[in-house]
Amino acid sequence: YQRRVHGQNPKYVKMWQRNCMFWNKDLIIRSSYGLEHLRIEMKGKEIDEEWICGCVDSNRLKEALNAIRSDPAKKSLVQMAEKRLKLLVIGPTESEKKKAEELRLKGNEHVRMEDYKTAMGYYTESIKLNPTEAGTFGNRALTYQRTGDAKRALQDAKATVFLNKDFARGYQRLAEAYMLGKNYQKAYASLKAMLKKDPGSKPGNALMADVRKAALDSGVMLHEARADKEVAELLAGRFSDEDGPEPMEDVKAPSDPSNAAEVERFFRPYNQLREEARDLHKSGKFDLAIDIYKRAFSMLERMEKSRGGLPREEFERREALLNSNIAVCFKQKQEPSEVIAYSSKVIDSPAASSDMKLKAYILRAYAYESIDKIRQAKMDWLSVKELQPGNLDASRALGRIASALHEDAAQKKLDAVGEAVRGLEECKKRGNELYKACLLYTSDAADE
Repeated sequence: YQRRVHGQNPKYVKMWQRNCMFWNKDLIIRSSYGLEHLRIEMKGKEIDEEWICGCVDSNRLKEALNAIRSDPAKKSLVQMAEKRLKLLVIGPTESEKKKAEELRLKGNEHVRMEDYKTAMGYYTESIKLNPTEAGTFGNRALTYQRTGDAKRALQDAKATVFLNKDFARGYQRLAEAYMLGKNYQKAYASLKAMLKKDPGSKPGNALMADVRKAALDSGVMLHEARADKEVAELLAGRFSDEDGPEPMEDVKAPSDPSNAAEVERFFRPYNQLREEARDLHKSGKFDLAIDIYKRAFSMLERMEKSRGGLPREEFERREALLNSNIAVCFKQKQEPSEVIAYSSKVIDSPAASSDMKLKAYILRAYAYESIDKIRQAKMDWLSVKELQPGNLDASRALGRIASALHEDAAQKKLDAVGEAVRGLEECKKRGNELYKACLLYTSDAADE
């Protein structure tokens, strides 16, 4: 058909169109397309009993069925696939659902006893009866994960998400399977999808911290933009089999520390992280930006161990810059205590430039004012005036602080006067009591 169409022979094209009215057009197209489609998706895997029992996509199962139907040696597989397809399309009967649930609960009991092999068997039997229950696939993924089978854990975790895209635990199982296979980028994206469904999940947030630490320890850079695309794919029920980013190559220390190009090449991984954090900061994702800035800190620590002839000041300057960036993020989040902490690190850094220190003094002064530490704020604004005498913000702030301090002094005087008056009243009260006591004593003495 392809040859004749490309030959531009209208006679054969019309003949094909006419005959398709009588032939099973769907079978003809799928028998050719389906086999190739499966070959691409399965990457050389055999269509066997395990694959059929793990498949939850009715369209893929139809393609597999059409691909193996004409092979007499696979008659039993065809029957199994047909039964499975019926369960996926029509659904199990009530009795099958009930029996599958009993088997699932037995599997849960063995999981609690940490007997994962037995639990796995119960879950498999349950899935054979009801392949539409996402929770059973998620439970079996857990047993595969606990026994170290990353490949099957990933397959079942994908089935869990495919069957129920709103099931947050499914994304957790997916992340755990990717973690087991050391694909930290995919695990990171899966957890981001989970936290979209359940933002307050404690297991999800704890696992997110583990993924970030494992990625950092392995030298893998987690890409936010790529993760966001993967999250959108996951939430739509689509899975990509591409590997995560390659581990960061060990960058050799520059042979000539005075060569700016070599120094820039050495710090390229750090610069990439910092640029990614800045993009997140600009888009208002301050928590993520702070997290990546902190990862950049850890990266600098690792890079310093192989710095060669590079002076320590190169690393101190970059650390001061990271502290400054983090302080700005915390200012946007309105957390003055954190702003003060990170700004102080910049001010105390010997490698920080005068511009960086000026910015840090301003940030810290505003933070002190916001928590009513007026005298500390005044000292910082005075330091700003020393570094930049014409700074208008400092001039206005010092005027504002002088007024506040004057009002504060006046208030303190009023408070002192009030305290003195209360003291006099207390003395008067005590004096009256003593006077009455003296009168009573003299009266008793007179009677005697």
